[in-house]
Amino acid sequence: MTFRFSSVNFFPELDNGQNDVWSSTAKNMRFNLASDRTIIVDARWESNLPGLAEEVLGDMNLYWVLLAYNGLVDPIEDIKPGVVLRIPRRKDLVAYLEREISYTEKTVQI
Repeated sequence: MTFRFSSVNFFPELDNGQNDVWSSTAKNMRFNLASDRTIIVDARWESNLPGLAEEVLGDMNLYWVLLAYNGLVDPIEDIKPGVVLRIPRRKDLVAYLEREISYTEKTVQI
């Protein structure tokens, strides 16, 4: 079962199995959603982006949102102590993702 807001629903897969972040329907979310707050990554969150997503967005499956929203790509290399992450408001984020999924589903059906 795939989580509705799983990254696979927003990032097409390349031939090499990697996600194509540049063709993502969510690549511009950081320009379309206001930031709710910021978090400075500390040792507790290094290599634990799903845990951070659980704490700040209420769902560990939204870890990819923290990357995309901050213009980052690699959850290991980009998430180091001292990095400042902007956090979107969950309510606005869910509404945005719902619109993107709806748009993608309509586009695929055509």
